[in-house]
Amino acid sequence: MERRGVKMRVDLRALKPNPMRDFAIDPIDHEIIARLRQSIEEDGFWGGIACRMLPDGTVQIGAGHHRVAAALEAGITTADVFVADDMDDGSMVRVYARENATQRGHSSTALTGTVASAIKYIAKVILTGRNVADEFISKFDIPTLRRRMLSEDGMGREIVLAFLHDIPGINAPALQQQIANLKASGDYARLIAEVQRELAAEQAPTEAQDLAQEAATQAARTPKTFDFQGVAQHLRNPHQVDVFRSLVTAPAVRERLPVTQQAPLAAHIVEYAEAHDEHLSGECIRRNFSKVLLGEQLDVQAADREREADDPAWQFGCRRDRLERRLTLVVRTAQELAELLDGWPPEAEPPVVPLRVRQLLYETLARLTALHEDRRFQDEQTREEAQARTRRHDARGAQSLGPHETRPGPAASRQSAGLPVPFRHARGGH
Repeated sequence: MERRGVKMRVDLRALKPNPMRDFAIDPIDHEIIARLRQSIEEDGFWGGIACRMLPDGTVQIGAGHHRVAAALEAGITTADVFVADDMDDGSMVRVYARENATQRGHSSTALTGTVASAIKYIAKVILTGRNVADEFISKFDIPTLRRRMLSEDGMGREIVLAFLHDIPGINAPALQQQIANLKASGDYARLIAEVQRELAAEQAPTEAQDLAQEAATQAARTPKTFDFQGVAQHLRNPHQVDVFRSLVTAPAVRERLPVTQQAPLAAHIVEYAEAHDEHLSGECIRRNFSKVLLGEQLDVQAADREREADDPAWQFGCRRDRLERRLTLVVRTAQELAELLDGWPPEAEPPVVPLRVRQLLYETLARLTALHEDRRFQDEQTREEAQARTRRHDARGAQSLGPHETRPGPAASRQSAGLPVPFRHARGGH
Protein backbone atom coordinates (compact mmCIF):
# COMPACT_ATOMS: atom_id res chain seq x y z
CA MET A 1 0.00 0.00 0.00
CA GLU A 2 1.41 3.36 -1.04
CA ARG A 3 1.33 5.77 1.87
CA ARG A 4 0.66 9.45 1.63
CA GLY A 5 3.29 11.60 3.24
CA VAL A 6 6.17 14.00 2.77
CA LYS A 7 9.88 14.22 3.38
CA MET A 8 10.32 16.49 6.34
CA ARG A 9 13.35 17.95 8.10
CA VAL A 10 13.02 17.02 11.75
CA ASP A 11 14.99 17.23 14.97
CA LEU A 12 15.84 13.59 15.68
CA ARG A 13 16.00 14.35 19.39
CA ALA A 14 12.32 15.33 19.37
CA LEU A 15 11.04 12.10 17.79
CA LYS A 16 8.88 9.90 19.99
CA PRO A 17 9.00 6.07 19.94
CA ASN A 18 6.37 3.87 18.35
CA PRO A 19 3.60 3.57 20.98
CA MET A 20 2.68 0.14 19.61
CA ARG A 21 6.12 -1.37 20.20
CA ASP A 22 6.66 -3.16 23.52
CA PHE A 23 10.20 -2.28 24.51
CA ALA A 24 10.20 -4.77 27.40
CA ILE A 25 9.78 -7.62 24.92
CA ASP A 26 11.75 -6.06 22.06
CA PRO A 27 14.32 -3.67 23.58
CA ILE A 28 16.75 -1.53 21.67
CA ASP A 29 19.75 -3.64 20.61
CA HIS A 30 22.96 -1.72 21.29
CA GLU A 31 25.00 -4.03 19.05
CA ILE A 32 22.82 -2.98 16.10
CA ILE A 33 23.25 0.67 17.05
CA ALA A 34 27.04 0.25 17.14
CA ARG A 35 27.09 -1.31 13.65
CA LEU A 36 24.81 1.38 12.24
CA ARG A 37 26.85 4.14 13.82
CA GLN A 38 30.02 2.82 12.18
CA SER A 39 28.21 2.68 8.84
CA ILE A 40 26.94 6.25 9.24
CA GLU A 41 30.39 7.54 10.16
CA GLU A 42 31.91 5.80 7.13
CA ASP A 43 29.21 6.28 4.49
CA GLY A 44 26.89 8.97 5.79
CA PHE A 45 23.28 8.88 6.95
CA TRP A 46 20.83 7.57 4.38
CA GLY A 47 17.56 7.82 6.29
CA GLY A 48 15.37 4.75 6.37
CA ILE A 49 13.08 6.18 9.06
CA ALA A 50 9.28 6.15 8.74
CA CYS A 51 7.17 8.34 11.02
CA ARG A 52 3.68 9.69 11.54
CA MET A 53 2.54 13.09 12.78
CA LEU A 54 -0.21 13.42 15.35
CA PRO A 55 -2.72 16.30 15.27
CA ASP A 56 -0.78 18.11 18.02
CA GLY A 57 2.39 18.06 15.88
CA THR A 58 4.12 15.21 17.73
CA VAL A 59 6.16 13.01 15.37
CA GLN A 60 6.33 9.31 16.30
CA ILE A 61 8.74 6.76 14.85
CA GLY A 62 7.03 3.87 13.10
CA ALA A 63 10.23 2.15 12.00
CA GLY A 64 13.88 3.09 12.39
CA HIS A 65 14.47 3.37 16.15
CA HIS A 66 18.00 1.95 15.85
CA ARG A 67 18.83 4.28 12.96
CA VAL A 68 17.72 7.32 14.95
CA ALA A 69 19.77 6.25 17.97
CA ALA A 70 22.83 5.55 15.78
CA ALA A 71 22.55 8.91 14.02
CA LEU A 72 22.37 10.73 17.36
CA GLU A 73 25.43 8.83 18.61
CA ALA A 74 27.23 9.83 15.41
CA GLY A 75 26.47 13.49 16.12
CA ILE A 76 23.61 13.94 13.63
CA THR A 77 20.69 15.78 15.24
CA THR A 78 18.56 16.72 12.21
CA ALA A 79 17.64 14.72 9.12
CA ASP A 80 15.03 14.33 6.39
CA VAL A 81 12.56 11.57 7.27
CA PHE A 82 9.35 10.30 5.72
CA VAL A 83 6.32 11.49 7.69
CA ALA A 84 3.02 9.83 6.76
CA ASP A 85 -0.33 11.48 7.28
CA ASP A 86 -2.47 8.33 7.11
CA MET A 87 -0.93 5.93 9.65
CA ASP A 88 -3.29 4.70 12.36
CA ASP A 89 -2.23 2.37 15.19
CA GLY A 90 -2.72 -0.72 13.02
CA SER A 91 -0.45 0.76 10.35
CA MET A 92 2.17 1.56 12.99
CA VAL A 93 2.17 -2.11 14.03
CA ARG A 94 2.53 -3.31 10.45
CA VAL A 95 5.33 -0.84 9.58
CA TYR A 96 7.20 -2.00 12.68
CA ALA A 97 6.53 -5.67 11.81
CA ARG A 98 7.79 -5.25 8.25
CA GLU A 99 10.99 -3.61 9.49
CA ASN A 100 11.53 -6.53 11.89
CA ALA A 101 11.12 -9.00 9.05
CA THR A 102 13.20 -7.23 6.39
CA GLN A 103 15.85 -5.35 8.38
CA ARG A 104 16.30 -7.33 11.57
CA GLY A 105 15.93 -10.86 10.24
CA HIS A 106 13.22 -11.77 12.74
CA SER A 107 15.49 -12.16 15.75
CA SER A 108 13.83 -13.76 18.77
CA THR A 109 12.92 -10.41 20.32
CA ALA A 110 11.89 -8.84 17.01
CA LEU A 111 9.52 -11.66 16.07
CA THR A 112 7.97 -11.87 19.51
CA GLY A 113 7.74 -8.08 19.59
CA THR A 114 5.83 -8.11 16.30
CA VAL A 115 3.31 -10.62 17.64
CA ALA A 116 2.98 -8.77 20.96
CA SER A 117 2.20 -5.49 19.18
CA ALA A 118 -0.34 -7.21 16.93
CA ILE A 119 -2.06 -8.88 19.91
CA LYS A 120 -2.42 -5.59 21.76
CA TYR A 121 -3.86 -3.80 18.73
CA ILE A 122 -6.23 -6.66 17.83
CA ALA A 123 -7.41 -6.92 21.46
CA LYS A 124 -8.55 -3.31 21.34
CA VAL A 125 -10.36 -3.87 18.06
CA ILE A 126 -12.16 -6.95 19.40
CA LEU A 127 -13.12 -5.42 22.74
CA THR A 128 -14.26 -2.03 21.44
CA GLY A 129 -15.63 -2.97 18.02
CA ARG A 130 -13.56 -0.21 16.40
CA ASN A 131 -12.22 -0.72 12.87
CA VAL A 132 -14.23 -3.93 12.49
CA ALA A 133 -14.67 -3.07 8.82
CA ASP A 134 -10.94 -3.58 8.24
CA GLU A 135 -10.31 -6.40 5.82
CA PHE A 136 -8.33 -8.55 8.27
CA ILE A 137 -11.18 -8.80 10.80
CA SER A 138 -14.25 -8.51 8.60
CA LYS A 139 -14.17 -12.27 7.96
CA PHE A 140 -14.43 -13.08 11.68
CA ASP A 141 -17.41 -13.07 14.04
CA ILE A 142 -16.75 -10.47 16.75
CA PRO A 143 -18.85 -12.19 19.49
CA THR A 144 -16.94 -15.41 18.84
CA LEU A 145 -13.61 -13.59 19.07
CA ARG A 146 -14.70 -12.00 22.34
CA ARG A 147 -15.71 -15.34 23.82
CA ARG A 148 -12.33 -16.74 22.82
CA MET A 149 -10.53 -13.84 24.51
CA LEU A 150 -12.51 -14.39 27.71
CA SER A 151 -11.71 -18.10 27.74
CA GLU A 152 -8.68 -19.88 29.15
CA ASP A 153 -7.19 -20.12 25.63
CA GLY A 154 -7.15 -16.36 25.07
CA MET A 155 -6.64 -14.83 21.64
CA GLY A 156 -6.03 -17.47 18.96
CA ARG A 157 -3.40 -17.41 16.27
CA GLU A 158 -5.92 -17.28 13.39
CA ILE A 159 -6.85 -13.62 13.91
CA VAL A 160 -3.19 -12.63 14.40
CA LEU A 161 -2.23 -14.48 11.22
CA ALA A 162 -4.99 -12.67 9.32
CA PHE A 163 -3.59 -9.32 10.48
CA LEU A 164 0.06 -10.16 9.71
CA HIS A 165 -0.53 -12.44 6.71
CA ASP A 166 1.69 -10.52 4.28
CA ILE A 167 4.63 -9.94 6.65
CA PRO A 168 7.60 -12.09 5.54
CA GLY A 169 8.38 -14.97 7.89
CA ILE A 170 4.98 -14.91 9.61
CA ASN A 171 3.19 -18.26 9.42
CA ALA A 172 1.04 -20.44 11.66
CA PRO A 173 3.90 -22.41 13.35
CA ALA A 174 5.89 -19.22 14.03
CA LEU A 175 2.85 -17.54 15.54
CA GLN A 176 2.13 -20.58 17.69
CA GLN A 177 5.64 -20.40 19.13
CA GLN A 178 5.50 -16.67 19.84
CA ILE A 179 2.07 -16.79 21.46
CA ALA A 180 3.36 -19.64 23.63
CA ASN A 181 6.33 -17.46 24.64
CA LEU A 182 4.06 -14.56 25.54
CA LYS A 183 1.63 -16.64 27.58
CA ALA A 184 4.29 -18.64 29.44
CA SER A 185 6.27 -15.49 30.28
CA GLY A 186 3.24 -13.60 31.62
CA ASP A 187 3.62 -10.97 28.88
CA TYR A 188 0.30 -11.88 27.27
CA ALA A 189 -1.47 -11.19 30.57
CA ARG A 190 0.44 -7.92 30.93
CA LEU A 191 -0.53 -6.80 27.42
CA ILE A 192 -4.23 -7.47 28.05
CA ALA A 193 -4.00 -5.66 31.41
CA GLU A 194 -2.45 -2.66 29.61
CA VAL A 195 -5.33 -2.68 27.12
CA GLN A 196 -7.78 -2.69 30.04
CA ARG A 197 -6.06 0.32 31.65
CA GLU A 198 -5.86 2.21 28.37
CA LEU A 199 -9.56 1.70 27.64
CA ALA A 200 -10.37 2.96 31.13
CA ALA A 201 -8.17 6.03 30.57
CA GLU A 202 -9.83 6.66 27.20
CA GLN A 203 -13.26 6.35 28.87
CA ALA A 204 -14.27 3.68 26.38
CA PRO A 205 -17.87 2.39 26.52
CA THR A 206 -18.70 0.52 29.72
CA GLU A 207 -19.23 -2.76 27.85
CA ALA A 208 -15.72 -2.58 26.36
CA GLN A 209 -14.19 -1.81 29.75
CA ASP A 210 -16.06 -4.68 31.41
CA LEU A 211 -14.95 -7.10 28.68
CA ALA A 212 -11.36 -5.90 29.00
CA GLN A 213 -11.44 -6.38 32.77
CA GLU A 214 -12.77 -9.91 32.39
CA ALA A 215 -10.18 -10.73 29.71
CA ALA A 216 -7.37 -9.35 31.89
CA THR A 217 -8.56 -11.35 34.90
CA GLN A 218 -8.71 -14.55 32.87
CA ALA A 219 -5.26 -13.99 31.32
CA ALA A 220 -3.74 -13.35 34.76
CA ARG A 221 -4.72 -16.87 35.86
CA THR A 222 -1.99 -18.39 33.68
CA PRO A 223 1.12 -18.84 35.87
CA LYS A 224 4.46 -17.51 34.72
CA THR A 225 6.67 -20.44 33.77
CA PHE A 226 9.15 -18.86 31.35
CA ASP A 227 11.53 -15.88 31.49
CA PHE A 228 11.40 -14.85 27.84
CA GLN A 229 12.98 -11.44 28.35
CA GLY A 230 15.95 -12.89 30.21
CA VAL A 231 16.44 -15.93 27.98
CA ALA A 232 16.20 -13.88 24.75
CA GLN A 233 19.27 -11.90 25.81
CA HIS A 234 21.32 -15.06 25.21
CA LEU A 235 19.37 -17.09 22.64
CA ARG A 236 18.96 -14.82 19.65
CA ASN A 237 16.85 -16.77 17.17
CA PRO A 238 13.26 -17.97 17.61
CA HIS A 239 14.02 -21.66 17.16
CA GLN A 240 16.60 -21.62 19.95
CA VAL A 241 14.11 -19.93 22.28
CA ASP A 242 11.33 -22.36 21.32
CA VAL A 243 13.49 -25.41 22.05
CA PHE A 244 14.72 -23.96 25.33
CA ARG A 245 11.19 -23.02 26.44
CA SER A 246 9.92 -26.54 25.74
CA LEU A 247 12.70 -27.92 27.94
CA VAL A 248 12.43 -25.59 30.93
CA THR A 249 8.63 -25.65 31.08
CA ALA A 250 8.41 -29.45 31.17
CA PRO A 251 6.85 -30.43 34.54
CA ALA A 252 9.87 -32.44 35.70
CA VAL A 253 12.23 -29.51 35.05
CA ARG A 254 9.92 -26.79 36.39
CA GLU A 255 9.94 -28.55 39.74
CA ARG A 256 13.76 -28.33 39.90
CA LEU A 257 14.52 -25.08 38.05
CA PRO A 258 13.03 -21.76 39.23
CA VAL A 259 12.01 -19.29 36.51
CA THR A 260 14.63 -16.85 37.80
CA GLN A 261 17.38 -19.37 36.97
CA GLN A 262 16.36 -19.92 33.35
CA ALA A 263 18.29 -16.97 31.91
CA PRO A 264 21.57 -17.89 33.70
CA LEU A 265 21.12 -21.46 32.45
CA ALA A 266 20.65 -20.20 28.87
CA ALA A 267 23.82 -18.12 29.20
CA HIS A 268 25.78 -21.16 30.41
CA ILE A 269 24.50 -23.30 27.54
CA VAL A 270 25.75 -20.64 25.11
CA GLU A 271 29.12 -20.56 26.89
CA TYR A 272 29.32 -24.37 26.87
CA ALA A 273 28.62 -24.52 23.13
CA GLU A 274 31.27 -21.87 22.42
CA ALA A 275 33.82 -23.60 24.64
CA HIS A 276 33.25 -26.90 22.81
CA ASP A 277 33.12 -25.25 19.37
CA GLU A 278 29.53 -26.37 18.76
CA HIS A 279 26.99 -24.60 16.60
CA LEU A 280 24.17 -23.40 18.85
CA SER A 281 21.39 -25.29 17.12
CA GLY A 282 18.22 -26.63 18.65
CA GLU A 283 19.80 -30.08 18.76
CA CYS A 284 22.85 -28.65 20.56
CA ILE A 285 20.58 -27.07 23.18
CA ARG A 286 18.69 -30.34 23.68
CA ARG A 287 21.87 -32.38 23.88
CA ASN A 288 23.62 -30.15 26.42
CA PHE A 289 20.61 -28.99 28.44
CA SER A 290 20.61 -31.76 31.05
CA LYS A 291 24.40 -31.75 31.27
CA VAL A 292 24.60 -28.02 32.00
CA LEU A 293 21.50 -28.07 34.22
CA LEU A 294 22.93 -30.91 36.31
CA GLY A 295 26.23 -29.06 36.66
CA GLU A 296 24.41 -25.92 37.79
CA GLN A 297 22.37 -27.83 40.34
CA LEU A 298 25.40 -29.68 41.70
CA ASP A 299 27.07 -26.29 42.30
CA VAL A 300 23.96 -24.97 44.04
CA GLN A 301 23.54 -28.15 46.08
CA ALA A 302 27.18 -28.00 47.18
CA ALA A 303 26.71 -24.42 48.35
CA ASP A 304 23.48 -25.40 50.11
CA ARG A 305 25.19 -28.28 51.89
CA GLU A 306 27.92 -25.96 53.16
CA ARG A 307 25.33 -23.57 54.52
CA GLU A 308 23.16 -26.35 55.95
CA ALA A 309 26.10 -27.59 58.02
CA ASP A 310 26.33 -24.21 59.80
CA ASP A 311 22.68 -23.17 59.75
CA PRO A 312 20.02 -25.67 60.92
CA ALA A 313 17.23 -23.14 60.19
CA TRP A 314 18.40 -22.91 56.60
CA GLN A 315 18.50 -26.71 56.38
CA PHE A 316 14.93 -26.97 57.62
CA GLY A 317 13.79 -24.24 55.20
CA CYS A 318 15.34 -26.12 52.27
CA ARG A 319 13.67 -29.36 53.34
CA ARG A 320 10.31 -27.64 53.71
CA ASP A 321 10.61 -26.05 50.24
CA ARG A 322 11.44 -29.41 48.68
CA LEU A 323 8.54 -31.06 50.51
CA GLU A 324 6.08 -28.39 49.33
CA ARG A 325 7.26 -28.76 45.72
CA ARG A 326 6.85 -32.53 45.89
CA LEU A 327 3.38 -32.16 47.40
CA THR A 328 2.39 -29.89 44.53
CA LEU A 329 3.40 -32.62 42.10
CA VAL A 330 1.52 -35.22 44.16
CA VAL A 331 -1.67 -33.14 44.04
CA ARG A 332 -1.35 -32.66 40.30
CA THR A 333 -0.71 -36.38 39.80
CA ALA A 334 -3.66 -37.30 42.04
CA GLN A 335 -5.93 -35.04 39.97
CA GLU A 336 -4.74 -36.67 36.75
CA LEU A 337 -5.27 -40.15 38.23
CA ALA A 338 -8.78 -39.20 39.34
CA GLU A 339 -9.59 -38.01 35.82
CA LEU A 340 -8.27 -41.25 34.34
CA LEU A 341 -10.27 -43.35 36.81
CA ASP A 342 -13.51 -41.48 36.20
CA GLY A 343 -15.79 -43.70 34.20
CA TRP A 344 -13.48 -46.72 34.45
CA PRO A 345 -15.64 -49.66 33.28
CA PRO A 346 -16.52 -51.96 36.23
CA GLU A 347 -15.89 -55.01 34.11
CA ALA A 348 -12.43 -53.79 33.04
CA GLU A 349 -9.34 -55.08 34.81
CA PRO A 350 -8.13 -52.52 37.39
CA PRO A 351 -4.71 -50.92 36.87
CA VAL A 352 -1.85 -52.72 38.60
CA VAL A 353 -0.40 -50.83 41.58
CA PRO A 354 2.50 -52.71 43.21
CA LEU A 355 2.07 -53.50 46.89
CA ARG A 356 5.23 -51.60 47.84
CA VAL A 357 3.93 -48.45 46.09
CA ARG A 358 0.61 -48.69 47.96
CA GLN A 359 2.43 -49.16 51.26
CA LEU A 360 4.64 -46.12 50.64
CA LEU A 361 1.61 -44.00 49.75
CA TYR A 362 -0.30 -45.08 52.87
CA GLU A 363 2.71 -44.59 55.15
CA THR A 364 3.51 -41.16 53.73
CA LEU A 365 -0.09 -39.97 53.98
CA ALA A 366 -0.26 -41.28 57.55
CA ARG A 367 2.89 -39.36 58.49
CA LEU A 368 1.57 -36.14 56.88
CA THR A 369 -1.75 -36.58 58.70
CA ALA A 370 0.07 -37.17 61.99
CA LEU A 371 2.13 -33.98 61.47
CA HIS A 372 -1.03 -31.97 60.91
CA GLU A 373 -2.72 -33.56 63.95
CA ASP A 374 0.33 -32.82 66.11
CA ARG A 375 0.39 -29.22 64.94
CA ARG A 376 -3.33 -28.81 65.59
CA PHE A 377 -2.90 -30.34 69.06
CA GLN A 378 0.00 -27.95 69.76
CA ASP A 379 -2.06 -24.97 68.61
CA GLU A 380 -4.98 -26.02 70.82
CA GLN A 381 -2.65 -26.60 73.76
CA THR A 382 -1.10 -23.15 73.25
CA ARG A 383 -4.56 -21.53 73.20
CA GLU A 384 -5.60 -23.40 76.37
CA GLU A 385 -2.42 -22.34 78.16
CA ALA A 386 -3.00 -18.71 77.14
CA GLN A 387 -6.59 -18.88 78.40
CA ALA A 388 -5.44 -20.44 81.69
CA ARG A 389 -2.88 -17.64 82.18
CA THR A 390 -5.60 -15.08 81.58
CA ARG A 391 -7.90 -16.74 84.13
CA ARG A 392 -5.11 -16.88 86.73
CA HIS A 393 -4.28 -13.22 86.12
CA ASP A 394 -7.93 -12.23 86.55
CA ALA A 395 -8.23 -14.33 89.71
CA ARG A 396 -5.16 -12.69 91.28
CA GLY A 397 -6.56 -9.28 90.44
CA ALA A 398 -9.89 -10.08 92.07
CA GLN A 399 -8.20 -11.43 95.22
CA SER A 400 -6.23 -8.18 95.69
CA LEU A 401 -9.52 -6.27 96.17
CA GLY A 402 -11.74 -6.30 99.22
CA PRO A 403 -14.92 -8.38 99.31
CA HIS A 404 -17.07 -5.36 98.43
CA GLU A 405 -14.56 -3.53 96.24
CA THR A 406 -14.58 -3.37 92.51
CA ARG A 407 -12.03 -2.07 90.10
CA PRO A 408 -12.69 1.52 89.04
CA GLY A 409 -14.07 1.92 85.55
CA PRO A 410 -12.33 3.92 82.83
CA ALA A 411 -14.22 7.12 83.69
CA ALA A 412 -13.30 6.92 87.37
CA SER A 413 -9.66 6.28 86.50
CA ARG A 414 -9.56 9.33 84.24
CA GLN A 415 -11.25 11.45 86.91
CA SER A 416 -8.78 10.40 89.60
CA ALA A 417 -5.95 11.31 87.27
CA GLY A 418 -7.37 14.78 86.71
CA LEU A 419 -8.32 14.02 83.08
CA PRO A 420 -11.64 15.09 81.52
CA VAL A 421 -14.34 12.44 81.53
CA PRO A 422 -16.10 11.98 78.17
CA PHE A 423 -19.76 13.08 78.29
CA ARG A 424 -22.17 10.11 78.28
CA HIS A 425 -25.96 10.10 78.29
CA ALA A 426 -27.57 8.30 81.23
CA ARG A 427 -29.70 5.39 80.10
CA GLY A 428 -32.94 6.93 81.28
CA GLY A 429 -31.61 10.45 81.23
CA HIS A 430 -32.74 13.69 79.75
